[in-house]
Amino acid sequence: PRLTWEVGAIWTQWESYKDLTVKFDNPVVFLRDGTAISTSTATKNYHDTWRLNTGIEYKALDWLDLRLGYVWDEEPSNDFYADYLVPAANRHMITSGLGFHWNNWTFDVSYTYLIIESRNVFTSLADGVYFSTFENGDAHLVGISVSYKF
Repeated sequence: PRLTWEVGAIWTQWESYKDLTVKFDNPVVFLRDGTAISTSTATKNYHDTWRLNTGIEYKALDWLDLRLGYVWDEEPSNDFYADYLVPAANRHMITSGLGFHWNNWTFDVSYTYLIIESRNVFTSLADGVYFSTFENGDAHLVGISVSYKF
């Protein structure tokens, strides 16, 4: 077929990720007050999430494929346990690409516009997290690949 359409969904059971515990071989001593710890635990309490995607590929010519896609990726942490380890918020990805074919060679180029939704992170002083808001993040991603079939 000249036109193909794909729809997908991924369910991730993050709810089993309750905390992140790091155990140190040697205790870590804080300069501020001299206390030492051998274990550090950060509460996560993630919830299950969905990642939904759709995309089309159109074979415009024997040597040219055109691609468009969209992904919605739900973020697993809640506002009360979010931290600064990862930029965590729901994400939208709008993708496009071109595929070129010549004999056994394939050359692909892609572009993704990543939109990160705003979200609040509530104070957790024990974890070194202060109230903050992540606002309207975005990124531009470009990919290039070359392959040869033997």
